[in-house]
Amino acid sequence: MGWLDPTAYSIAILAGGQGRRMGGPKLGLLLTPDTSALDWAWRTIRDSGLSGCTSVYEGANLPGAYAPCVDVERGGGPLIGLRTVLAQSQTPYVLVWAVDQPGITVDVLRRLVAAHMRTKGTTLVTSTDIRDGFHPFPGVYAKDLIPTIDAVLVQGKRSLHALAQAVGDHTRACFPEEVTNSLNTPEELAAWRRRSGFIAR
Repeated sequence: MGWLDPTAYSIAILAGGQGRRMGGPKLGLLLTPDTSALDWAWRTIRDSGLSGCTSVYEGANLPGAYAPCVDVERGGGPLIGLRTVLAQSQTPYVLVWAVDQPGITVDVLRRLVAAHMRTKGTTLVTSTDIRDGFHPFPGVYAKDLIPTIDAVLVQGKRSLHALAQAVGDHTRACFPEEVTNSLNTPEELAAWRRRSGFIAR
């Protein structure tokens, strides 16, 4: 099975966040004056050759080209978004990351899939950084995780950390912080733009 096997893997972008610290929904986040974070993520999807979808909140005005799938509960957090995309996936495994993570590239996806294949089909591959910090995204999530997600939700837990704890031991792929970091505030966005050369230092 090659890493680009479209029958085994697809991609999902979680874009249902309200972006309260950013000042507006992450779906409308602009990385540059003419490029949204969602467009940025979909460039990676197209370059990978895999099919993709975008998890969004109900009422989001998103063109069909982004393959929107509406979260079953608005404001339910990333665990609800994850369950939504897994339920609608046509593949057994889904590569998932958040729309506010512009550091995800095709090479990152390749490394995730390589880690997943080494474990012979584990249900979960998450990320870590050089400080050994846990990052749920980017990750590889199996469709078979849906019952585990439901059990976590029944317990009143909404975090992806709770899901990882429920799964127990799982594979982690190590990436630099610029890969796993999310842009959660205007200051973080400005810093990313400076590092990327989009604005003067």
